[in-house]
Amino acid sequence: EGTTITMFPFSSGELPNSSWEDVEPIMTDYCINCHYESALTPLHTRELWEVNIDDIIREVSNQDMPLIGAPLSDEDIITIRGWKQGGFR
Repeated sequence: EGTTITMFPFSSGELPNSSWEDVEPIMTDYCINCHYESALTPLHTRELWEVNIDDIIREVSNQDMPLIGAPLSDEDIITIRGWKQGGFR
């Protein structure tokens, strides 16, 4: 668990059953400072995350985002992926 194949972190077995309540603190801690309402790519709402989820997963998995600070942990990325796989609960 927590290893990387190609560019996407994976866990053995199924992805966790993540909810927006699990993802929202990640957004608050890592994304909202740059991706606020009037940003070029706003990501300040759940709905915007749902629309942009594939780009978000790609950018954080490639460690292209966040631009400032440490990259997201594999656990955070797996949480985001689990939220998408679970149908954005």
